[in-house]
Amino acid sequence: MSNSNYYRPFEKPLQHLGIDDWRTRTNHLCNLASVHRTNALDLIQTSRSVRDENQVQAHFNTTNNTIRLANRVQELDRWYAEIRLCLDHLLKEINLLRLEKSLTESTLDALSLRLSVATECLSMRDHRVHGELTQDDANVELKRELATVESSVKMLADQCQRAWEQLNRLNEVKMKLNLELMHKNEARDCDNQQRFTNEVCSNITFKTDPMRNPRNCCTYDGWLEHTKQIKHIAENEMESSCRMRESLFVAREKTKNSLENQQELTEHTLRKRIFDTQRARNEFEWQIIKNKNEMKILLNEIEQIESALESNAKATKLAETRLENRCQRPGMELCMDGVYNGLCDEIKQLQFAQHQLNEKLSISKASYNQLELNLKQLDADLKKKQHTLDTDIRALDLRQRLKMDASEDITTENRQMTLTNLQQET
Repeated sequence: MSNSNYYRPFEKPLQHLGIDDWRTRTNHLCNLASVHRTNALDLIQTSRSVRDENQVQAHFNTTNNTIRLANRVQELDRWYAEIRLCLDHLLKEINLLRLEKSLTESTLDALSLRLSVATECLSMRDHRVHGELTQDDANVELKRELATVESSVKMLADQCQRAWEQLNRLNEVKMKLNLELMHKNEARDCDNQQRFTNEVCSNITFKTDPMRNPRNCCTYDGWLEHTKQIKHIAENEMESSCRMRESLFVAREKTKNSLENQQELTEHTLRKRIFDTQRARNEFEWQIIKNKNEMKILLNEIEQIESALESNAKATKLAETRLENRCQRPGMELCMDGVYNGLCDEIKQLQFAQHQLNEKLSISKASYNQLELNLKQLDADLKKKQHTLDTDIRALDLRQRLKMDASEDITTENRQMTLTNLQQET
């Protein structure tokens, strides 16, 4: 029996490979493992290269964006400082314009005094009696002053209205600047926070569509143009406000100069008119004195009894006329005062004397009556001129309210002589 047949019952019923096949298979597996190791090594090298490149790129991107955020914060700081400075100048301009507007309104309020004084002077001079109510230079200058005050009031009121409108525009720009500063401050805080945010912070998460365009967003050029425009608008409004302040100052000074010139001219014409009236009044007083002297001469030429009777009649008529005229006093002014008792006593005494001298009239009555009539006319005109003189002096006194720096107090007794300088007249 052969050896193969001897061991056959101990072999497994499986296909056996030959030595060559086994060696071929082993070499194949070794070669395949070597190829896989080579591929894995290449993959490791490639992956490491990609990983390093991505890490470096990510680091540089993060660093560059951090620098960009820092530059953006600096830019926001620079614009914030410029807008803040512009706002400070704007607030200063608002205060200056308000001050100029307040001064102009004060000047406008002060014009009401000039208006009332001019109107009251015209009304006062209209109370002159018939024969003295003339259209003189004083009236012309008072009306011219009234027209000047009214035109100045209109001009200053228009200037105040324009200043009020300019203030509204400045306040609107101030609100825009404050809003711009608030936005830039918030943007600066936001960018500063992002600047110091890194990958180890606890508040970083994945976001849904982070690269979307936010609503109402604009381009950088649009933002820069908007910021420059806000500053440009504020500068333009400040220039307009500066011109407005200059126009307010010019209007006040123009009003002051024109009114002062017109005031001096008006008061000069009033003083001139007072001087003319004073001179006419002095002439009438001199005529009355001469008339009385002539009456005295005439009375000396007639009989004493006729002179006494005539004097008695005149005195009686004068007392009765005074008493009767005083009955025309209005309201509570119609009282029985000391003048009334004195006039009654005077009338009683004159009536008693007239009863005694009733039969002693003379032919000299006509001549004496003529002188008396002339005297009454002179006296009536003297009273009219005195009333006119007092009216003009009161008007001039009234205008002293316009002179705030008047320090000299002129008494009533020397007021007439002081105003007219007639103490030197003989």
